[in-house]
Amino acid sequence: MEPGEGYLVQGARLTLDGLGKSFGDVVAVAELSLEIEEGTFVTLLGPSGCGKTTTLNLIAGFETPDRGVIALNGQPMNHLPPYRRPVNTVFQGYALFPHLSVADNVAFGLRMKKMPKDEIARRVARGLGIVRLDTYGDRKPDQLSGGQQQRVALARAFVNEPQVLLLDEPLSALDAQLRKQMQIELKNIQQELGITFIYVTHDQEEALVMSDLVCVMNQGRAEQIGSAKELYDRPATAFVAEFLGRNNFLKGTAETGPAGRRLTLWDGRWIDLMEPVPDGPALLSIRPERLELCAPSDEANVLPGVVVAIRFLGDRLEAKVEVADGVSLLTYATDAWIATGEKVAIRVPAEHCRYVGAP
Repeated sequence: MEPGEGYLVQGARLTLDGLGKSFGDVVAVAELSLEIEEGTFVTLLGPSGCGKTTTLNLIAGFETPDRGVIALNGQPMNHLPPYRRPVNTVFQGYALFPHLSVADNVAFGLRMKKMPKDEIARRVARGLGIVRLDTYGDRKPDQLSGGQQQRVALARAFVNEPQVLLLDEPLSALDAQLRKQMQIELKNIQQELGITFIYVTHDQEEALVMSDLVCVMNQGRAEQIGSAKELYDRPATAFVAEFLGRNNFLKGTAETGPAGRRLTLWDGRWIDLMEPVPDGPALLSIRPERLELCAPSDEANVLPGVVVAIRFLGDRLEAKVEVADGVSLLTYATDAWIATGEKVAIRVPAEHCRYVGAP
């Protein structure tokens, strides 16, 4: 099936230009600019209080921006009330009407718009088919699982054929296993519909699994915007590196050595670098899976240490290696030869070191 087949409204291009919102002295969103292409799955990712839900409410029209422009396909819509904006919102709670059947819940918004009965029936059937609940139309919400109720809430939102669908942590009430299943289903639904999804979460895995574009937010600002892979492999700041997945940090002084750029560490040893790093105090990040356990040696970029903790993860071991007083690095091993207290070394591949600013 082609994206949007049977679906009358295609996704829209959404532009946020210098968006700002304050509540008294508290800045909730600060100069946020974001270009979202039509049919894109975008995630606003960040900790509680970073401004992501406020941003969603500004787009929906539930809040009014203090400054900046919200435009849909190039047309500003700051002045439009929520009911006139071609967007729909799916909230954390399912907000289903318990006395109505599944089909009637999905049809509710369409009936409020006084659509013809045959058009309502067509859209409801189409919507329930997309979320794989086409045989559940006569059931009541309390006869459904949490995941099924969330799918009904999704269908109720997109049968109104919004150009943009806003989702505010819609999977937060589900258990871990069901969340993983729904992450895949949500992405499949978005691809099938071909409309623009803007998804709010603090869950890193959700952002990595589903998103075409991720905006990492911190204190009302966009720390970094890019694909999940770009942000994971090349974080621009220490906040992004630490928030998106597990990470290690190495502090030192960046300078030019006999063989090129390097980071001189606490004890005079150094890490050769491949990326340009400005002179002076510098902070490098490197993912645990990029580090390599090895035997101690005098090779470049090899740091001797002692295994201080081991955690069994099923398919691998996670090892915490102390390479200096108060400095430990996490890495992984698929072999079971390491043990707590063992002297080992860690190879730090220069090509995977990322400069994330000054410490």
